[in-house]
Amino acid sequence: MDDGIWLLKYDDDRGIADYDQAIRLDPNDALSYNNRGQAHLSKGHREQAIADFRKALELQPGQLDAVQGLKRLGIRP
Repeated sequence: MDDGIWLLKYDDDRGIADYDQAIRLDPNDALSYNNRGQAHLSKGHREQAIADFRKALELQPGQLDAVQGLKRLGIRP
């Protein structure tokens, strides 16, 4: 995957589409869920971001970026 390159370029829509594809190819990739969650958070898609961060934590407990993403949303991980 691109390791968040679209997030760095501030192209959240393209990032979300790429992470959707990555998740279809590997539904156990916690990083792709986290990165898609970050993109959703940037666009203000609260519920989608929460779902992605929770999935990332399900796949990789303690995943720091997902924990921080949930905390930014006021959600206890």
